[in-house]
Formats: sequence, C-alpha cells, structure tokens
Amino acid sequence: MGCKCSRPNELGTLVLVAKFPTPKKSKTRLGKLIGYEESASFALAALEDLLCRYARLDGIQRVLLFAPTDARAKFESLLKKHRLQESWALVPMLGGTGDTTSSDLGAMLKSALERVRNQIKAVKIATSSGTWRKANIAFIGSDCLELSPMDIRMLFGSVSSVSGWDATILPAKDGGYVALCLGENVPSTVFDVRTAE
Repeated sequence: MGCKCSRPNELGTLVLVAKFPTPKKSKTRLGKLIGYEESASFALAALEDLLCRYARLDGIQRVLLFAPTDARAKFESLLKKHRLQESWALVPMLGGTGDTTSSDLGAMLKSALERVRNQIKAVKIATSSGTWRKANIAFIGSDCLELSPMDIRMLFGSVSSVSGWDATILPAKDGGYVALCLGENVPSTVFDVRTAE
C-alpha cells in the first residue's frame, strides 16, 4: 500500500470504510421501503460517487478499507471500471466480525488505524520541504454523500499543531458520526471505548 496520490501526503490519509453492496445486506432499512435490489444499487452508486469524488482530492493518501475480505476482486473491478486503481489502496477489514454494522466496528477501525500507521512509518516518504508526511488519519463511511472534498480538507486541517486538537469528529444527524480524524499522537486504544448501541 504505497502513496496513492499525485503529490506528497500534505494532509494525511483518508480511509473510506465500505462493505460491498449486496441485496438484503446493504441499506436494509431502505430496502424494506423500495426493495433490496434497488437499495443495494443505491449503495453501489453512492460508493462509486465517493470513490470518484475523493480521487480528485490532492494531498492525501487514499485507502479503501473493505469488507468482506473475500470481496477484493469486486472492489478491484469497481476501481478498474472508474480507472481509479492508482488512486486507492485496497486494505481488507480485519478484527471483529468484518460486519461494518456490528458493535465490533471499533475493533476493525483500531486494526485499520494500526496497519495504516505502520505502513506510513515503513514508507517514510519525504515531502519537498524535507519534512515527513503527516500521519493524520481520517475515517469516513461509504454513506457520507454530503461530505465534499472541502469538508475533508477542513477535517484534516482541524487536527494540527495550530488548532491544538488531536482529533475531530463530525457528528451525524442520527447520533453517530460521519467522519473521524485522528492526529498521529492519538493512540489506537481510542477505539476500545464502547459507544452506545
């Protein structure tokens, strides 16, 4: 998983968390209203939109954290369809159950955070100014259609030595969160905290 951006990693790494859209497993509440095939088609269109939208955002490394692990070929095909193979690094979701809707999502995000950080340490790509690339890591879900590239830039910018913040959370209207950005000093144990279910 090398750098997947045209310029050095100025902002950090964006991790898009996605399970491959499947009828009766994706958008099930919507599926009850419009049909399971239609809701899976909607989820796929949303995922494609986000992959294309954020592929154009310079200054970040992009990781597609996918589930289930046996869907790698489907995700590879999806990236190839949109000529995005060089824009996104595919990383399987490990830890927990592999179900992005389970209460074990924290274990999966913890594993992803540790693996992405280890990759950053191993690669150590220097920017033209001679400083090491930033280790801020932002997580978003594949159903965050309202987040613009500017929102992502602001999310990364809010976690800095200037702001003094080590983490930023963008809340969702349903009580959860749509985005989470962690600075390099935030330990992965942040995901050990149980949230309300």
